[in-house]
This record gives sequence, structure tokens and C-alpha cells, in this order.
Amino acid sequence: MNHNRDIKRFLILEGIIYIGFTTIDVASNNPNWIQISALLKLMSIGLCLAFLGQNTITNKANHDSRLMVLIMSLTLASDVFLLLTRQFVYGLVLFVLVQLLYSVRIQKNFNIKSALIKGFIFVLTLIFFMILLPLQFSYALMLSLGAFYALLFAWNLIRLTLVPIKHSEKSVDSNSVYDRRLFIIGLVLYALCDLNVAIYNFPSYFESNMLMTRIYEASALAMWSFYLPGQVALTLSVRRKVDGK
Repeated sequence: MNHNRDIKRFLILEGIIYIGFTTIDVASNNPNWIQISALLKLMSIGLCLAFLGQNTITNKANHDSRLMVLIMSLTLASDVFLLLTRQFVYGLVLFVLVQLLYSVRIQKNFNIKSALIKGFIFVLTLIFFMILLPLQFSYALMLSLGAFYALLFAWNLIRLTLVPIKHSEKSVDSNSVYDRRLFIIGLVLYALCDLNVAIYNFPSYFESNMLMTRIYEASALAMWSFYLPGQVALTLSVRRKVDGK
């Protein structure tokens, strides 16, 4: 198997899809074209999953690759809920699970103490928003999930950037080691996407002047402009051993 050839084909296909849905998003407000754009976006994440799946089949001992297949599967499922349905809570729950699994990836193992602390933090955020919005449980749940997701994401990014490079490049089990630089790039782009999602979902905060209005209008396009490159970088952060090399 030619590793570099596979990556080139993957990047070319992702680039074509990226240009396709970006062109639609910029040029058309037609509902049918918007639907096509959504399907292209899901296809791009499905391609990331397929690339990871191929790598896992080829390198069955690669534990990091198997974990990323699970993460990308949940990412694709979440995108289905967010792009094709109005079930935003389900999408948020899945994205929270994605960040929890990224925590495992960064730690390179499952830590029960860390899991309990994160569970406790989520309960606190839920209680806080339920007290703040006592008659709006669904909205309180969505806000608590969003806040917990943001805290978890921020912690993952901070912890990853603080992990010494030597721990990412050398390990007792070399099959479980990820490419730290691509992992960081992927999460940063992912975070920029989420920042634009937040801007897009709170339009009332961006009506004060023309500049803020422009920022709000640009956020709809910027979301996937950052999101897909981020997912591609995360996909390629899995190290691949080819023919023992």
C-alpha cells in the first residue's frame, strides 16, 4: 500500500467536496441547494471515517486508529442530527462524547477519577442552568451541554498543548502514538468552527453596529470553512505503519 498516494487521494477528494459545498453556501439560498450542501458536508466527514477505517483494517494493532474510528463515527452521527434534523440536544450529547474520547486519546488511557470529575462538573452546570431557567428544562439542558462541551474542549486543547512532545513521539506502545502537531492543528480549527457556531446562534449580541453584523453574517460560512480542515487534520494525526515501516 502506498501511504503517500492514499493521503494525496484523500486530500484531493476532500478538497473537491470542500470547494463544492463552499461554492453553494456562498452563491445560493435555494433550499434544494442548501440540502445538497449539507449532504456534501456529511460526505466529507464520511470520507474521513472511511480513510480511518481503511487504516485500521490495514494496521489492526493500531489502537489509536481504532479509537479515531469511534470518534469519527460519533462525529458523523452528530453532524447528521445538526444538519438534517432539529434534534440539537442529541447532536450536542454526541459531541460531548467525542470530546470525552479525545480526553482518553490525549491521556492514552481511561482514567476513572478524571471521568468522575467531569461527570460532577456536568451535573453542576446542569443544576446551575436549571436554577437559572426553572421552567425551561429543555433549554437548560441544551445550555448545560453546550457549557460542559466548551469547558471539556478547552481543557483538552490546553492539556494537549502542555503535553511534552517526547510523550507524543515516544511510547512503550508505538502503535498508540498520534501526531501531536496535527492533533493540535485539528483541535484549533475545530475550536474556531465552534466559536463561529456560538456567534451564529446568538445573533442578538451582534446587532450593535455594522462590523458586528458582518461578523455574524460571516460566521455561517466560517463554521465549515474551519470544521472540515480540522477534521481532516485530526484524521491524518493517526500515525500509520505501512509494511512495518
